[in-house]
Amino acid sequence: MVDAVVSVHRRQHGDTFTIGDLFVNGRHIGQTLEYPWRGNTAWDSTQSKGQNFRHVSCVREGIYRAQLRTDNNHGVRLELLGTAGRTVIEIHAGNTLIRDSEGCILCGSVVHATGVEPRILPGTSRFTRDRFIQAIFGDLSSVKNPSEWATKMNSVHVTVKVIGMPPGAWAVR
Repeated sequence: MVDAVVSVHRRQHGDTFTIGDLFVNGRHIGQTLEYPWRGNTAWDSTQSKGQNFRHVSCVREGIYRAQLRTDNNHGVRLELLGTAGRTVIEIHAGNTLIRDSEGCILCGSVVHATGVEPRILPGTSRFTRDRFIQAIFGDLSSVKNPSEWATKMNSVHVTVKVIGMPPGAWAVR
């Protein structure tokens, strides 16, 4: 079994976003875009995307196990396991938080102009996601059936380290 360490180093925190860097085994792969820290508040499927945009949080800083996921609608992505109070937190392709994230971690090249919501530069998200997945699992283009997927998934032990909370996030109130 091979070990892979994925790191998300959060480095910029705003009222509506968190920006970081994505690494696999110490190699820089791209940038990340997440919701800001809002007390670990999960996506609420009874609310609109706009309402969720104002309330959803990034996940807590921590160390998580992860698994490869894939389907025809969302493609290949990595799901963090054991995210307290949260489910289906993934690192995946997407361009904007409001359209493409329900509390997940988007990857690509972040563009952030003053006064404008940060977003992933179009064309970079899937490219970065593919580089990211390949850095962990190798070339998946020849994997064709569930048995081959299971073999690939079980051949790599993935640990995700999410590092960096905004100042005061750990304060007891």
